[in-house]
Amino acid sequence: MRDTFPLRPGRTGLEILRTELPDLAYELERQGRLDAADVVMMLHARLRELAPGPAADAPADLAGPRPTFQPQSS
Repeated sequence: MRDTFPLRPGRTGLEILRTELPDLAYELERQGRLDAADVVMMLHARLRELAPGPAADAPADLAGPRPTFQPQSS
């Protein structure tokens, strides 16, 4: 996956992952890739356990904009 979302000042890579992983899981589920979506959600849950942060539970307007996953064209 390529980095399509540059870091905003004040946001760490982990904070960005906290918003990107659920979006990626949703997109995979829409494509019928349920096993992959389950793996992504397990990673998201584990990330929240290992590195809790205010962005993990903050409302969307406080955590910043939620980027949408854009798959690479083949």
